[in-house]
Amino acid sequence: MVNLAKRDLYSETVKFGGMTICSIFKRLLFFHSIEIGEYSASTEAIICSVSYILNSGTRWIGQLDGVGTMKNLRMFWKSVPQASLNCEDFYSLEDATGTRFSWNTIPVTRGEAENCTIPLGALYSPFTAEVQRSDVAPIECKGCRFIINEHCTLDLAANVWTCCGCGMRNSGRVTTLPTGASQHYIVGSDPTPTLLVFVIDLHMAPEELTVLKEQILTTIKTLSHTNTFASFVLFDSEVKVCDPSNILMDRRIILHGSESYSTSKIAETLNVKDFKNRPYNQHTVTHYFSPLYDPSSASRIEHIIEGIKPTISVQKHRALRSTGLAIQTATVLASETYKTQRSHIFLFTTGPPTLGQGAVVGKDKSESIRSYSDIRRGKAKLSYGTKNFYDDIAKECIQDGSSRSISLFISGYDQVGLYEMRSLSEKTGGVSLLVDSFSMNIFKRSFERLFELDTDGVLVHLNTSANVTVKTSKYLEVAGFIGPGTTKKGNDESVSDHPIGYGLGNKVQLGLLAPFHTFGVYFRSRTVAYGSRRRSMPHYMYAQFQTRYTASNGVCHLKVVTVKKSTTNEEKMDQSFDQEAATVLLARKIIFDITHDKMDHEKISSTLEKTLRKLLRNFAIYIPDEPNTFTLHQNFQLIPQFFYNLIKSPMMMNFNTTPDESAYYTSIFTRSDTPDSLLMIQPHLTAYKPGIEPYPVLLDTASLDPSAVLLMDSFFHVVIHIGMNLAIQRDSGSSIDDTLQPAIAEAADLCSTRFPLPRYVVADEGSSQARFLKSRLNPSENDGSASGGEHKAVHTEDVTVGQFYKRIVASVVKK
Repeated sequence: MVNLAKRDLYSETVKFGGMTICSIFKRLLFFHSIEIGEYSASTEAIICSVSYILNSGTRWIGQLDGVGTMKNLRMFWKSVPQASLNCEDFYSLEDATGTRFSWNTIPVTRGEAENCTIPLGALYSPFTAEVQRSDVAPIECKGCRFIINEHCTLDLAANVWTCCGCGMRNSGRVTTLPTGASQHYIVGSDPTPTLLVFVIDLHMAPEELTVLKEQILTTIKTLSHTNTFASFVLFDSEVKVCDPSNILMDRRIILHGSESYSTSKIAETLNVKDFKNRPYNQHTVTHYFSPLYDPSSASRIEHIIEGIKPTISVQKHRALRSTGLAIQTATVLASETYKTQRSHIFLFTTGPPTLGQGAVVGKDKSESIRSYSDIRRGKAKLSYGTKNFYDDIAKECIQDGSSRSISLFISGYDQVGLYEMRSLSEKTGGVSLLVDSFSMNIFKRSFERLFELDTDGVLVHLNTSANVTVKTSKYLEVAGFIGPGTTKKGNDESVSDHPIGYGLGNKVQLGLLAPFHTFGVYFRSRTVAYGSRRRSMPHYMYAQFQTRYTASNGVCHLKVVTVKKSTTNEEKMDQSFDQEAATVLLARKIIFDITHDKMDHEKISSTLEKTLRKLLRNFAIYIPDEPNTFTLHQNFQLIPQFFYNLIKSPMMMNFNTTPDESAYYTSIFTRSDTPDSLLMIQPHLTAYKPGIEPYPVLLDTASLDPSAVLLMDSFFHVVIHIGMNLAIQRDSGSSIDDTLQPAIAEAADLCSTRFPLPRYVVADEGSSQARFLKSRLNPSENDGSASGGEHKAVHTEDVTVGQFYKRIVASVVKK
């Protein structure tokens, strides 16, 4: 170790590796002023940096010997240890604000922005933040509509406060600023009830329909003390709207599925045209809805449910389902009640739509339902028009003054058209659930959790009339949203002209807001062309997330989260990079590009690898053509394996996957928070052995131990894998409960808090069900790398994560 006084730095006699300390010092000063800017180029910082060179031993001295190039000095500067954010900091920020930013430092120069190959964005979860309830009304800035927060400044003498968003001085009687990053306000109440419309497919198997009816009856009883009204729409080849006004007569309005109906025509048929212009009072709810809090009305609802009978279909052709017309009728029924109605529509179906608008396949069984190959080659005749039909319905659900959500509950082993219908739930904030049978716990417990009540009798997951508005300070713009809801276009100064995802607006609206909703918000920063102009840019920028929603009891809420982010005038980009949030935000963008035909599945792998190479080329430390010198900052060390597992994830892979399955996986992914999204990308794997505490193991085939029980959590699946030796021991009559039961208890705990409920799989090593685990493991012992040890080689053409990493590094360091 070498300690050097300041005066020694200027000595021409002290040399290391053929370079004088003085020359090193001068070069660092020059480099520092170019890359970082004169605002922070202090002599003390440079002195500390040179001292770091001397104390780093021969590693850096050897690189400077005889070369002294500016490139090596840049590499040195990147490696100088400085204060940086780590995972614990990101988790703390998420708890405080409900946000995870990909880059927690905002670029101010064009070069810095181009180096960020992963978009600048945030994952925002409105119900995650630790909010402080405020008893006063929110105060808005008259200029930019920012709500007053802890980052504003207060001048008590002048009785004004200065907005952190636009700098405007606002007058008003403000004595103190809010404390904390998040505030919660009560901003009014809405006396209108919540409307529920149950849309039921009559072509179900009798046993399926029986289970579904029992589940709905249980839900009706749960809601008996809430201000909720219910209605029923049944469909087969016809659409039947139930009228519960008279218990003595099973009266139904019938619409024919083979005909095309406009919205106004359906309203006329139901005799509810122009009802939506009426103000709400207790008499304006149409006779198609019955209040669940009224015992006599509830009994009529039960009578309707018990009287639902399945339709027997002809085996010669597919069942005739007018699903599109049924959904269209339900939206008209909900909207044509009164002004500012709040409603939720629930579709239950077991087969594909085959009749009328919204059909995805014909009734002839010789016609197969579309596959990915058909979609790619343009042979899916009905798919494109059907998607547009459902898109139009989804857009009508989110309008000023009304709020409707559509949730899809689908049962069956075959495709039913979720690929075409996904916008119904995504754009309205509804739920999508794909199960093999309605009798499975996945459906039953997920459906029960959707109608969960808190201690005050308020529905936790069915908040309505929701919107999220993002405001930004000068030089920071909202580029777009990817996630639940519909973006409302506007001309706000916060909106960027270069959209990412659903852009050209800074507000997203949805008919259902729940704790499991997370929004992907993408930003763009206005930059200067040259580093010499960076002094004109601020040192900090601000973003404010304003979330408004109405709870099921009619109370209107406003949650405000304000975040303050430094720019590169304060700290370097790599010191605040959140590799977890960055991976999730990039994955959402790729999913958006795929679903909007901007990218093909076949290009996913090459696109991700190209993005990773550019990112590492800009932020890694290495000597050209020397892979052994390649090192990564701690904030980038996990991102190569995240990308590797992302390529293999069900959200990106469409091999041996139907369009409906892919639509389901991506729909859940684009509304999930960072931890859950990472589980879908890179599952957790835990080993259980007799007499040993459970411990995490690598997601690798080398972790397959015949004497251990493995528990894998991939969000969609919770898999218990029993090793071969333990399976033999169990089959011989010996107990393995001391190893198996802790894994089962942990699996039950994981399932108890998740929505939707994951699929629970117990598999012996070598069984067919073990594929759920093996397909997600890194094949470190494959045909090309088997060591011949106790583990068998996995027969696969997939590269290992080590081979993937070496290939990326070799490409990055290549001149």
